[in-house]
Amino acid sequence: MSTLQAAIDLAKIKEHLNSNEYTPWIWLFFGDSITHGVYHTHGFRSFPEIFSERVRYELSKTKDLVINSGISGRHCGQLLDDDYDHLVKRHHPEVVFILIGTNDIVRYNDSNLFKQYLTTLVRRLRSEGSIPILQTCTPVYKDEANPKVLERFNKLPLYVSIIKEVANSESVILIDHDAHWKEVANDENS
Repeated sequence: MSTLQAAIDLAKIKEHLNSNEYTPWIWLFFGDSITHGVYHTHGFRSFPEIFSERVRYELSKTKDLVINSGISGRHCGQLLDDDYDHLVKRHHPEVVFILIGTNDIVRYNDSNLFKQYLTTLVRRLRSEGSIPILQTCTPVYKDEANPKVLERFNKLPLYVSIIKEVANSESVILIDHDAHWKEVANDENS
């Protein structure tokens, strides 16, 4: 994969968003409960909803479609199973945002399996003509009373590094939520 592919993808997205005459795109969000936007959002809007408002209303791309195919509890292996055709492939998306990993931490004892699944997913999307965009997991609070949450807290840095590594090796656009929220948490003005 060309190390310039992410830059080419970003330029293509910018061209679409800045064009007055365009062919409508399908933007698809694929992942777990963080993508799905249920329970932990406590009624607040999810990232796909905010993104949809930005693109379809504020940028006047009213014919673009934003599809949220996230499912709570999903792990990366499930994104590649038979749900893939129904949740992704049939929509022929131009762009697929992938946010996955927090459930993989407690599902597998092998982070290399997560890396393998994520790499396979990125390559599959590219082979079908979509622009994949990887997103790092958001930080997790440390909760010593909850073993699964504690395990996620302890292993999350490894999974974030794997997501970054796959983004780099496959030349994929990366949205680094982890870095952003850690920076905001350390900002005394926020």
